[in-house]
Amino acid sequence: MAKTSSPKTGKANNMAKSAASAKPMAKDTSKAIVAFVDPKALAPKGEGEKVVKALCSSAAQIDELEQKLSTAKLNKGAALSAMTQLFIVAGKADKQINFAVVNSEDKKAKEKLFDRLRAVMGIIDVRINPDGTEVRTQSAWADEMFPRIGETAKNTKEGDTFVSRETNRANFSARIREAAKGAFGVLSNGITSEIDKASGKLAISGKAVREHFNQDRVLLDERQNFEADGKTVNLKAKPSITELGRMGGAVVRQRGGAAPSSVNVSNPDAVAERIASWQKIVESLGKVAGKLDDKILSALDNLVEAIEKAQEENATKAAA
Repeated sequence: MAKTSSPKTGKANNMAKSAASAKPMAKDTSKAIVAFVDPKALAPKGEGEKVVKALCSSAAQIDELEQKLSTAKLNKGAALSAMTQLFIVAGKADKQINFAVVNSEDKKAKEKLFDRLRAVMGIIDVRINPDGTEVRTQSAWADEMFPRIGETAKNTKEGDTFVSRETNRANFSARIREAAKGAFGVLSNGITSEIDKASGKLAISGKAVREHFNQDRVLLDERQNFEADGKTVNLKAKPSITELGRMGGAVVRQRGGAAPSSVNVSNPDAVAERIASWQKIVESLGKVAGKLDDKILSALDNLVEAIEKAQEENATKAAA
């Protein structure tokens, strides 16, 4: 006979089941989310985005500037080559343009040479009157780039642009010297020169070039070691306008940082004393044959240039 349960017993069983299902289930930790980084280690909201964007933006700007700098250097090199070639042509056409003085200590003669070269470039125009007086004018385009004739920091009405134009003048004066020395190197050595159409740089050839660089034709692109027609070329010297100047007798300047000095440069007496000591050293070296090597002459050349620059600045201030 089938076993039956009383109504009370069935109800009790149902209540027991309901009570059991109502109990909270134990938490299943096998699939719990684990923090990848401790929340306390996270950057403040928005800071990460700010830093990442700044870094990426800066890197992009640097890349752009480096590309512009590379292009500017190429353009500068091509322009210097073009000016040197113009000077070479001018030196052949006008015997008054005496490049030999560019390596001399005759300051007035060098100033005259540089004035003639500025005239060659169309920067200035000088008319000589029958009585020997000069009338000097500067081209309008040059007025936009350099200080105008007679213009100084004190009398200018365009102070905002004068500083940049004066900087242009100083930089361009250095390039004129460099190109003039290069031109003298060509003219004094019977070198053939031309502008290479592919690169825009000056190319030179001739016996002196062969002897100096160990190559018949050399492109002045500052590459001493390179590949050409599947062969490695190693020139004896770095091909540059500066090296071309060396071939004309110019001393190559060492452009490294200046040695530290214990002299107080604001004290004229201390500076004068140091310079006097240099003079004694040079005079002593002059008495010993063979001691004035290229390094010493280069240092002396740098000193002369520094003195000339200081004299120019003093003269400008005095005129103002």
